[in-house]
Amino acid sequence: NETLYMSGAQWGNIVGFNPYFGNFASGLIGLVNETLFRYDPIADKYIDWLAEKGEWESPTVFKLTIRSGVKWSDGDDFTAEDVKWNIDLGKLPTIWWTDLYKSIKSVEAAGNTVKVTFEGTPNYQAWQNALWNIPMMKPSQWKDHANEAEITSWTPDEPIGTGPYVFDKAGYDPTTRVVWMKTPDGWWASKAGISPDPKPKYIIDVVNSSNNVALGLLLSGKQDLNNNFLPGVKKMIRGRF
Repeated sequence: NETLYMSGAQWGNIVGFNPYFGNFASGLIGLVNETLFRYDPIADKYIDWLAEKGEWESPTVFKLTIRSGVKWSDGDDFTAEDVKWNIDLGKLPTIWWTDLYKSIKSVEAAGNTVKVTFEGTPNYQAWQNALWNIPMMKPSQWKDHANEAEITSWTPDEPIGTGPYVFDKAGYDPTTRVVWMKTPDGWWASKAGISPDPKPKYIIDVVNSSNNVALGLLLSGKQDLNNNFLPGVKKMIRGRF
């Protein structure tokens, strides 16, 4: 009754907790490492998140206002300097948005703001996409590994994030599942009244073996949520409802 079992994105063994490396633990981005904004594709609307505001001050300068009161899961404050550090990761050629970073002239943090200045006409679409896709990682955990090789290969034992869940090492098996546990000190977004407090104490994401197996787990009640292609599921739904 305290656990949500889900599946759908994890194919093959989990390789760790590096959001810049393939097949990292499902749920890492979102449940643990959050982004500056969220995006509602139905309403075509950006949702202020770790940043409470983002605006173009001029055609080439974008200003981010970082939300106060947000903390990392180890208790430290989430700051504008943390945001600058994460944006500056784009200088590494192995980062997926490095081409976008090549058009950035400077990234400056002051107080609770970050100003990103572009050279020439910015790639507005790429920047808007990056704003809700770049995961915020804690600089002190990653600083010794923020180089071309390790940024896509090293993984922490326990990821530090700002999200509603933390890693439950006791239940982890890279061949079968990752277990996320609700942060014991409470989530900043719930405390601020921005988002409802998540109900499950645990979220377990199960490694997929096949679509048919996934369908069987779902029908037998061993999974609550599944994002796989489930063979014949339409007929089964019609039969039940």
